[in-house]
This record gives sequence, C-alpha cells and structure tokens, in this order.
Amino acid sequence: MLISLSLILASITAQPGLGVGVGYLDESFGVELRGELGLMDKGWSLRLAVPLRGIYDASEGLRLRASDWDEIGDFSSLLEALDVGGEAFRLRGGRLLLGAGHGSVVDGYRAGGHPDHQAAGLSAVWRGARLAGQIAVDRISDPGLLFGHLRAALLSVDAGSSWIPSAGMTLAVDPKPALPQDAGIDGRLGLDLETLWRLRDHRVGLYVDGVMGLGPTWAYRSRLHIGILARWYERNWRIAVRLEGRRSGDGLPAGPYDNLYALFRHEQGFVRPAASNEPGFGLEMTLQNASKNGLTLRLAKDPFGEASMKRFEARLNWEWPGRGALYLAGGTWETGRTPPSWYAQAEARYALLKGLAGWLRLRRMRRQLLGEEREVIDAMIGLSAAVSLRATR
Repeated sequence: MLISLSLILASITAQPGLGVGVGYLDESFGVELRGELGLMDKGWSLRLAVPLRGIYDASEGLRLRASDWDEIGDFSSLLEALDVGGEAFRLRGGRLLLGAGHGSVVDGYRAGGHPDHQAAGLSAVWRGARLAGQIAVDRISDPGLLFGHLRAALLSVDAGSSWIPSAGMTLAVDPKPALPQDAGIDGRLGLDLETLWRLRDHRVGLYVDGVMGLGPTWAYRSRLHIGILARWYERNWRIAVRLEGRRSGDGLPAGPYDNLYALFRHEQGFVRPAASNEPGFGLEMTLQNASKNGLTLRLAKDPFGEASMKRFEARLNWEWPGRGALYLAGGTWETGRTPPSWYAQAEARYALLKGLAGWLRLRRMRRQLLGEEREVIDAMIGLSAAVSLRATR
C-alpha cells in the first residue's frame, strides 16, 4: 500500500504560490495577500486559493474585509479551479461560465462572479454518440441556481452528414429568486428543437424554444423563442451569430439566468419585470480564434411598458500561452430604474520572469458598502510568485 501511494504521489506536480497586491478597495486603501496551491496529473488538475483582503481605516487601522467571509459560499470559493476527465465525461469546478441550449434559460451565467458573494460552481458534462447531458450548480455550498440539460441527436450523424437535427430539454431552479418574488422557488423548463445544415465546414440552422415558468410567481406561464443560427469557420477563426424573436402572451420574463442576473440580483430594488405580449428580440455574436480567445456581444429586449427590460453585455477573453491572459467585460440591464444598472470589469495577468507574474484587477458596479448601496470602483495591482515541484523516487 505504501509503495502504491508513493507511485501516485510521485506523478503529481504541485505548484504552490503566493501573491500580494495593493490598491483602492471599498473606497479605502486596501491590501491583498493570496496563497495558492495547484496540483495536477494526467487527466486532472486542481487549484486552491485563499485570498485575504484588508482595508485600512484611519480610526481602526488595518482590518480584514468582513464581506469576504460572512457567507458560507465564501468558503467554497477556495476552490479556484477543478478539471477532471476527457471528451466523454468532464467535471469542472470554480468560477465557471454556465450555459445550456440556446440561452433561453441559462446563458453565460458566471458562478461566483460577484465580489461580495463569491463562490465556486460545479459542472459535470457527459457526451455519448447521440446523447449529451449536463448538470451544474452555481454555488457548491449554498446553491443559487441548479440546472440540468439533455440534448439528443434525432438522426445518426457522421462527418459527412449535411443535415443535423436535435432536440433538447433544460430545467433550472433558483431557490433564492429576485423580486417581485419573495417566497418559494423560481424556475424554468425549456424544450427546444434545432435543425442545422452543414455547408462544408460552416453551419446554418433554425431553432424553436418553448419555455414554461415554475414556482408560485410564474407557474405555467410560457414564452416562445424562434431564431436562426450561423457558424462560419475561416482558417483559424470562427464567427457565430444567433438572432431570435421572442414573445410571451402571459408575461413570463425573458430573464434567462445569465451573467447580468448573477450580478444585479443582489442590488437593492432589483426587479425582473414581467413581459408584455409585444414581440422582443435577442442577438448574440461571437468572434473566436482556434485557441478559443475572442469577443462575445449579447443584446436583448423584452417589452413591458416603460419598464421594458433591455440587456447588453460584451466580454473579451484572451490568453497568451505561457505569458498571460486578459479578461474585459461590461454590461447594463435596464428595467425602468433610474439610473440603470451597469458594470465594468477588467482582469489581467502577465508573466514577468519564470515563476513571477504581475496582475491587475479593476471593477465598477453597484454593491453594498457599510450597509448602503453605492456605485463602487475597486482597483488592485500586485505580484504573484509560484514554483513547480514534483516528487522523485
């Protein structure tokens, strides 16, 4: 047994690291000390992180930022990243970007992205010859969103197939819904049909999504989404476009569980308004290279009188292997509130020397500060050092 354990440990690569940063946090001078530990082997990797942030106050001196550790979910955020498995089955954890189907229910929901409600999500994906499934939770410790998605190919598909029809089902439940609901769960059940045509390496298609509300507020209300898809591959680049019309005859909000909902649901006075029976629309465009770096734009509107819901979000992800990475994002969600909610965020990391990297983090959003909601700007800059260790026999 000891020999077997020694062989297992000898194959694991460990990467302990330490980071320190200074900046402007909670409208005061702030410091951050961050310990990290990465473990990896063939077929899996795990990264843990413990960020300790302090705020300097003239009367109290340097004190630990209380909002980082005042919820059970804050402790689950110690899981920075988890990746296990291969093409057939994959388990991932950390700050995940969750999506399902055509986004009528779950669309780019970023787990643990709010600075005052950090957490780690978990997602398991299984793929078979004609059937694929996913289950996910946005917070391991105290879920704010649970969902499952199942998609089936209606015909056997191979590399030469020109027609690719499929059907999917998505079930999502929110146990802590935003206003106007103040009790019970909020949820959506979505059924969709998709038909794609393959033109050389490109794809064009149509889809129809039907969505039904769950829970005491939106139970049995429904929506219908009809859209077109196009995916264009050109050498090392891919352009994807999704354009849809949407309508609800009985007022079910469009509100897919997306990144804006994950951020703005914590704001005071946030309301996800009902829809009118007038047509709405949604648009998504993605430009991506072979390394999966790229830009995504999302735009949507769901009419409801003066409180018409409008969403806009843009995200840029770019990585230079072995050197650094950049993340830029911004968005607004207008629901008749004055001023409308909006956020902006930037994260960057760049390798200066082997084992030493500089990092920068900027954020602007409305959030709680000393019991009052304010428009807050945070800025932190720092250095991180890490070493790679591997046991030897």
